[in-house]
This record gives sequence, structure tokens and C-alpha cells, in this order.
Amino acid sequence: MANMAWVKHIPYINELLEENKISKISENIYAYVPEIHSIIQPQLKKADNKDHRYLYNIEINKDIITEISPKKLFSSSKELKIFNEQKDYNKRNIVRVLTILKLAWGLKGNKLKEFLNKLGEKHHKYKISYCSYIRYRYKYFKYGIKGLCLNYYSNNRTARSAVSPEMYEEFKKYYLSPKRYSCSAVHRIVVQKFPDCDVPNCISFKRLLAREYTHEQIEQLRSIPVKLPDLGYGDRDKVNNKPKNNKILFDKFIDAANYHYNLLDKQKTEGAICQKGYLKNHIIPYFKKYTFDEITQEVITNYQSKMIAEGYTMASLKRFLSLISIIFTKYSASRGDLYFSFDSPIETGFYNKDEIKNIIMNNKPELWILALGITPAELSVLRYEDIDFTCKTIFIQRSLFHGTEQTHRAKYRQRHLKLPSILLKDIKQQNGLIFGNVDIQNYDKLLNTHIHLLLEHHVQINIISKNLGFHTVNNFVMRYNFLLPQKLDEDFEILPKI
Repeated sequence: MANMAWVKHIPYINELLEENKISKISENIYAYVPEIHSIIQPQLKKADNKDHRYLYNIEINKDIITEISPKKLFSSSKELKIFNEQKDYNKRNIVRVLTILKLAWGLKGNKLKEFLNKLGEKHHKYKISYCSYIRYRYKYFKYGIKGLCLNYYSNNRTARSAVSPEMYEEFKKYYLSPKRYSCSAVHRIVVQKFPDCDVPNCISFKRLLAREYTHEQIEQLRSIPVKLPDLGYGDRDKVNNKPKNNKILFDKFIDAANYHYNLLDKQKTEGAICQKGYLKNHIIPYFKKYTFDEITQEVITNYQSKMIAEGYTMASLKRFLSLISIIFTKYSASRGDLYFSFDSPIETGFYNKDEIKNIIMNNKPELWILALGITPAELSVLRYEDIDFTCKTIFIQRSLFHGTEQTHRAKYRQRHLKLPSILLKDIKQQNGLIFGNVDIQNYDKLLNTHIHLLLEHHVQINIISKNLGFHTVNNFVMRYNFLLPQKLDEDFEILPKI
């Protein structure tokens, strides 16, 4: 398309018009489609609204493959070579899509949608939706002619499925059963079986099923089999036989944990490797002295508090507790009434005003936790160099792990906190550790008090969770829901009185 004032300077403009290389749309508008001129014969309607795209009136040959002039359609010999290597169905799709792309070039929005609709009405073989056009255009820009091949992605895909073979087998075991579990229910089971892995959604599993089974086979596997009643003949003793319990039981937790570790050692999956690390580094060191009968709910609660005090995230602690629950289920005679989740009892108390004043007067390490909400592991490696005396802030970036100072790998664990004046007034500018290794027994209660004081000052929970180093607000709410308001005040009014 060109403006008439500019076209006047083009030599041989009349010759181009006579040879039908360009077409005059209006007094100063021209249309130029040279690359498909040998394939289609445009019959452009004179514009009533000065719109030059009435190309849905074009006449397209019945068998465009036989009459195509490839040199006119493709922009390089490389594209022509790729085209010639394709099968007939891919050649047809390339010509169809590339023709549509060139016809609709420059159109946008509603004009593009209108053109595609009318082109499809006039020529059914060239019918294409707006979304498909956008998708093909993106593929053409990114991959060239190969992107227009129907089998390009299926034959050249290098990425592996996000569903591991172990997850898929577990999904099939429950989904392809006469109990007819729903897909979402089976998905939740798989999530529980693989707590340390990112489990894909239901669609990924059903896509794999569709590759392996037909719809009829799936329905047959999920149907209830017909079983004839036993009439009592034959070996009657077999009717009363019950399967023997082959469950291996242990008295000591360390024996069960070591046995489970050896089973995991034979597996080479990423999940097994992670669980071995959980057992070796985070579970066995704490529970190695206990028998199963000695592990009470209080022991589980203390373990949970210790892990939180050492700076472990809620997500990590959920994985540890899940693995402990598995060991109890497989190797203990009875789990009793133990809970291995955040629904289990936790420390819910907090200090009153007199107790807070006593902590302030003693100016112990407990005061830093009460004022900042950091963990004892973070307090143990806190340095004077982390303090910005100008901005009155402190940078929490390290933690003590098994006696070794480590920098927080997760960015959300690294945070700048406002340093209260009650702490700042007694600090001098110097180097080295502020406290060194600290041992605080009442960390849960101190942290509860810290959060309670912030809520009393109407600090939003998203700010509190961020300052405490939680990954998400949901993790914070899951742990400290007991401190949050559970209902509105009785005299609460959302609108002001007039």
C-alpha cells in the first residue's frame, strides 16, 4: 500500500498498473501483493470505506499444490528445500497457512477477524480461526517453514514429560481401578505419595493415559468386574484363609529409619535421594534415641518447634513430618493418636506486659527475638557489620546450620529489618559477632509475642510474613492462624454513620 504523493515519484507506475502488479483502490491508495500473484487472482472490490482488504473475494485454484510457483511463495532457497522434503499433507498445510499469512499481512484486531471469517466462508479449505492464525504466525516467526509443519513439534520435541514414571504408575494404580476414583482424588493421592516433588496437574496424567489406552480400554479397567458367588464347594479352608501380615516391625525408631534408608538407597529417583537426605540430616539426629513407644505428641511438637527455631521453612518441615509419618505407618505397631501436621498441638501462648518488661530489663538475646522475630540460628551469626546505623536497619542474610555459618540461599529469607531504638541505643560500631552461639528454650513463645504485638499495632499480615522470612502469606497463616482475629467485633460497622 502506498500514498499517491509518494507513488508519483516511482517510475513506470502506469506499466505496473497495466501488468496488474499493483491495483488502484482509491485516489491515493494502492495494494501490492507480489509474492502470491502467480497463485491467486485478486479481484479487489472498489472500497466504499477506503479499506483495501477485500481479498476474501479472491479466486483460488482447486488444486493449489500442482499449480503453485514455489519460487514466488518462499523467500529463500532454504525454505524451498525444507518444503520439498515434507510429505504431501505438510506441503498442503504450509501452502494453506503461508497463503493466509501473506493475504492477511498488516491486518490487526477486528479487521483481521473479519477478513479471516469471510475468507473461510468463501473458501472452506482456507478456513482458520483467529487463535490458530496468531499461533501459526508466532511459529513462522520463530521456526520458519518448519513451524508450519503439522508434525514438527511431535517429532522434534526434546523436553521430557513432567510426569515421572513412578508418578504415572501410582496414578494408574488408583485411577484404573473399579473403585472409579475421580481424577482430582487420585491426583491428591499422588501428591501425598510424592511430597517432595512438584506433581503436574491432572491433564498431564490423562494425556499419558490417552497415549497408552483407548477410551474403551480405560472404561473397561474402571468398570466393576462381575464375580460369581461362592457356593461353598471345594476347599473350604481356602475361604477362611486370611492374608498374612508381612509388615516388618521395629521397636527403636533408629532401626526403622536405617532400614527405610537402605530401601531408598536402592532407588535412583530424585525423590528417593531427597528423602535419604531428610533422614540423614534432619530426622535421625533428633529421633535416634527414641523408641516408637517413647515418641509422644509432645516430642513431635518439640521437634517441630526446634526445626522452626533453626530457620527451616514450612514447606521443608511438612516434608520431614510426612516422612516420619511414613516410617510410623510402615514399621510401627501402632501410630496411636499422633498427628504429623500443623494441625497438631503447638505453643499458642505469649508473654504479658510484665513479662515483656522483665525481658527488656535483662537485655538478653531473647529481647532481639522479641523485637525482630528472627530465629536463634540467625541470631547466632548476626554481626555488627550487618547493621546500617544511618538507615537504622539490620540485614538478616545468614544462619547457623549444624555448627556451620551458611548464607540464606532463598532470597525471601534474606531481609532488611527495622532496628528498634531499644536495641540500637546499646550497640556500638564495632566488628564481630553480636552474641555468638545462643541457646533459647522459649523461642515459640517469644515469636508468638512478637507477632501478637505487631497485630496489636495493626501491622498487615503480608508485612509480618515477609519480615519473618515466610515464602508466602499462606504459610504464615497456616502456622499462626491462632493469633489472627477469627471474627469481626460485635460493634463493627463497615460504613460510617450519617
